[in-house]
Amino acid sequence: MKSDQRFKNLIPPTKIMSLEEQFKKSIEEWRRYYFNDPRTSSFNPARVGSKEYKRIVAMGVQTLPLIRRLYDEKDDDKDPMDFVQLETIKLHGLPRLIHDLVPEFSFKVGEIGSGAIVEEVGGGFVGIKVREMQEATIKWLDENIPRYMKQIQKSS
Repeated sequence: MKSDQRFKNLIPPTKIMSLEEQFKKSIEEWRRYYFNDPRTSSFNPARVGSKEYKRIVAMGVQTLPLIRRLYDEKDDDKDPMDFVQLETIKLHGLPRLIHDLVPEFSFKVGEIGSGAIVEEVGGGFVGIKVREMQEATIKWLDENIPRYMKQIQKSS
């Protein structure tokens, strides 16, 4: 018997959260942290170094389908600020999250005018074609989630 099964009985069922519940809770906590941080840069290292972010990364690649589902989620029936925040996370935060889960997922930085999704613009800054990045991210998830889910099933 695995140790996690042995101790599962000691935790009341209402306290055991599914991966999806944990993920949703952690994403919401990260979103609140992300937008309460007084610094303005979308790629501020503090946002990806936060305990909220690290909690999501610790859940591992099995969260890839849940991340993919976020891209289909629409918050436009809620507070307009929630919608804006969700869209910002999709455009800026989720690609970094995926890279931290699966380092092979990345965008090469091209020279300015190269047509790359991410281009060097000088002074250590990059320009990002955010809609193209989102489309490429969704495509990568759709093509690669089955492979990662198979790896998880094999190791279980």
